[in-house]
Amino acid sequence: MEIKTQTEELKEKRRNILQLLLDSHPNDCLTCQKAGTCLLQKYAYEYDVKFRHHDGAKREEKYDLSSPYIYKDNSKCILCGKCVQICRQVEERAILSFADRGYDSYIACDLGEDFAHSYCVSCNRCVSICPVGALVDRRLMGKIRNFEGETKEVKCKVCDYGCDFNLHSKDGKNLAVTAKKPGSGRPLCLKGRMMTELMFLDNPDKPYMKGAGEFKETNWMTVTGLNNVYKKIEKIEDKGE
Repeated sequence: MEIKTQTEELKEKRRNILQLLLDSHPNDCLTCQKAGTCLLQKYAYEYDVKFRHHDGAKREEKYDLSSPYIYKDNSKCILCGKCVQICRQVEERAILSFADRGYDSYIACDLGEDFAHSYCVSCNRCVSICPVGALVDRRLMGKIRNFEGETKEVKCKVCDYGCDFNLHSKDGKNLAVTAKKPGSGRPLCLKGRMMTELMFLDNPDKPYMKGAGEFKETNWMTVTGLNNVYKKIEKIEDKGE
């Protein structure tokens, strides 16, 4: 079998698809957190496709700012479905799905509202796989972009899965931790991410936990699960005195 992937006909079809995606996409690459690692940006450059002015429809500007861990921008979504697929790989999660039809389609949470009112556990699997700026790690935003500073891989030590994270540094300071795409058997979780932040970041942001439809500020002992461990150690040591 001979398979051709770079014929002129195929290239032209790809250009047409990319042009349609750009026609619905906001032209804010200069300020987008995803700049430099956005696949739409990469392929638009590769196939010489540019933004153009038009009077047609664009995707609705709809944002989900309810989570301190995930920033969701509906106007940048290209409906590739990768976030839906990766969320459903962990059977008990399956939070994201397609909603509405045609040009009005968008990615919705399980309860039809936002991340705060959903059963989302803030594992950031969806963020790690999003090819554009539709889903972004909110604790990374405004600190550093991927083409700045240095990035090195670190491993979570909370459990045997050993999920992989990127540690982002600039001018000798560790600024942020982001989840890498989960490998086979690696689910990613908020507890592991928080523990990794606590271990590696110089000045980590305040931690939050979800309850009653909103995220509330908490302490590091609680969000990492060390509170109960600490109490148990105190109890054991008190008995030994």
